[in-house]
Amino acid sequence: MELIPYKEEHREQMISVWEKSVRATHHFVTSQEVDRLKELVKKIDFNSFIVYCLISENKVLGFLGVEGDVIESLFLDPDYIGQKLGTKLMNYAIKNLEATKVNVNEQNIEAIKFYSKFGFVTYERTEKDDYGNDYPILKMELKPEIQILKANKSNEIPYDLLLLSDDTKEAINKNLNKGELYIAKKNDEIIASFILKIIEKETIEIKNIAVTEKLQGKGYGTKLLNFIIDSSENRGFKKLIVGTCDQCNKEISFYKKAGFVIKDKRKNFFIDNYKDPIFENGLQIKDMILLSMELNSKDA
Repeated sequence: MELIPYKEEHREQMISVWEKSVRATHHFVTSQEVDRLKELVKKIDFNSFIVYCLISENKVLGFLGVEGDVIESLFLDPDYIGQKLGTKLMNYAIKNLEATKVNVNEQNIEAIKFYSKFGFVTYERTEKDDYGNDYPILKMELKPEIQILKANKSNEIPYDLLLLSDDTKEAINKNLNKGELYIAKKNDEIIASFILKIIEKETIEIKNIAVTEKLQGKGYGTKLLNFIIDSSENRGFKKLIVGTCDQCNKEISFYKKAGFVIKDKRKNFFIDNYKDPIFENGLQIKDMILLSMELNSKDA
């Protein structure tokens, strides 16, 4: 079984899959209406947008169509329902084709449940479908797993989180001075935070980055870092830097994996700038390791 780009030889089988699927799932549509709609489907130019077919031994089991960021079609032969093939198509649409929206008939309850399972939520409703028929359409959008927002520093600062990445409020407040505070929310709960600080015109630094302990090791740190990299590039910065302690091997490995390289060492940073000794993994930390990443600036 493989998922391959549409070829003209798949056309008749795709139309057959569409018809079988609609007759099996769209019980709110009359048989005569399906016949009429089939004539419209036959006129679709499947080369005008991205279409992938799920093939097994030259047989089309299902297909997926995406235009821009919208899933325009996702149909599966009803004989193969329950084998997670629909999930295979959806995962490909989201992860490989970057689809974030889908339109679905309001009466198609099972389809709504299916898309909701992947995190899609309704953001608009229309009274008629694209053909002007009285079949209300729900426009659904993929809700991000986490929302990353620039925070107002005059509001309550999430010190409980930031103290996971620094030892004192004084150090955090120093970073907040002329720094930008960001928070990440999941289901309206703040689960992470970080501070960015412009060092010079083309360089920006991550001063603190922390994920709540119960969600550490689940990929949220990578999501935050990807956001920081993308937003820094979009703002025109050419270099992103971050400092961590000489005994913070896990953090150093994390940044290296993301593409950072070690550029410098600030000797005795944690001795000169902190009143009390700080320990990591039973060892006193002394030096700051400075890592750097060159960015693909998107400034005009």
